[in-house]
Amino acid sequence: MKMKKDFDCVEMKNLIQQKLREQRKGMTDKNIEAQIERGLEISQTPIAQLWRRIRKKKDTPSASTATLSR
Repeated sequence: MKMKKDFDCVEMKNLIQQKLREQRKGMTDKNIEAQIERGLEISQTPIAQLWRRIRKKKDTPSASTATLSR
């Protein structure tokens, strides 16, 4: 016998995707990308913090890269 679930993650995912589709209706891919990046820049979520650390490392040339470009 199946128990009734209190929480349906698939239903939640579908609702979030529907909300995002409505918010982004008529936006270009570049506009959507810019909106996501702005959100990641100010968010304090763990994934946003990780994204900023990775981006910072990517944008900062390492010592080995700097010597190779001379």
